[in-house]
Amino acid sequence: LLQQQKLPLPNYEIIQVTGKSHAQTFTIRCIVQGFEQFGTGIGNTRRKAEQLAAYEMLSLFQSNKAHSG
Repeated sequence: LLQQQKLPLPNYEIIQVTGKSHAQTFTIRCIVQGFEQFGTGIGNTRRKAEQLAAYEMLSLFQSNKAHSG
């Protein structure tokens, strides 16, 4: 969707990692350059947390686009 809109790809930032090495919980932030809001995801793997952050970011992006016309 971002490429279609000629926007840069998102960046992912690890906010927090908690728990022991065999049972960690990751908190990840999804950031899109030029967009004020960001998505946050929490998961038991880094990949899952990134996916959840991306889904939240997509929802915010689509909601913002709908409000701006």
